Amino acid sequence: AALCATYNGGGYGDWYLPSIWEYEKIFWAAFEINNVLENDGNTATVPFSLKGDPYYWSSTEGELTTYAWCQNFASGHTMYMDKFYKYHIRAVRRE
Repeated sequence: AALCATYNGGGYGDWYLPSIWEYEKIFWAAFEINNVLENDGNTATVPFSLKGDPYYWSSTEGELTTYAWCQNFASGHTMYMDKFYKYHIRAVRRE
């Protein structure tokens, strides 16, 4: 979450790590989002990984401070995982 909060991509400083609820909404729009990211002409924008390593950390933690929720963009499942695992993060911002 700290990496997203300090990110200044595109000259914006209001980036954040989405909650698991937000990721679930993003999952249902991933096809359209990936289409835009693949065709925007900007090599810095990367589509969501839907195969191989499709896990993305959310900002939603649980009772255990070493665990958080992540979104699987291949299956749509959400999982409560140990933060030891190295998964993707995706900074987002509100319009």
